[in-house]
Amino acid sequence: MIDSVYRVQTQNKNKPKNIIINFLTQSVRDNVLAAARAVSRDNHGRRGFSQSEISEGFFVNEHLPPDKKNLLKEVKEKNKEINKCKYIWVQNSNILARKTDNSKIVYIAKLDDFDSI
Repeated sequence: MIDSVYRVQTQNKNKPKNIIINFLTQSVRDNVLAAARAVSRDNHGRRGFSQSEISEGFFVNEHLPPDKKNLLKEVKEKNKEINKCKYIWVQNSNILARKTDNSKIVYIAKLDDFDSI
């Protein structure tokens, strides 16, 4: 079910290189991501691992190209300052945001898209 596995350099040279796994099909990739999120929620009550577990654990996330990774970082930092959106997440390499639980999901392709929410 795995097509290829390789490492890519992180922006922080002191951290180990990220491991990228390409799956044969999109459905296999989606199933692996869903299973990793479920295990993480079961073990920690939320997605992801705490800062103290980084050296012991690992993250399972979608891989983003550097430009989208930087955009996601900028959007999250800006949201932290002004608290505009309740949710910001990545799905199928798209950055998405939602202002409230019931509001419309907004696709963010550039920082101006976040400003216009």
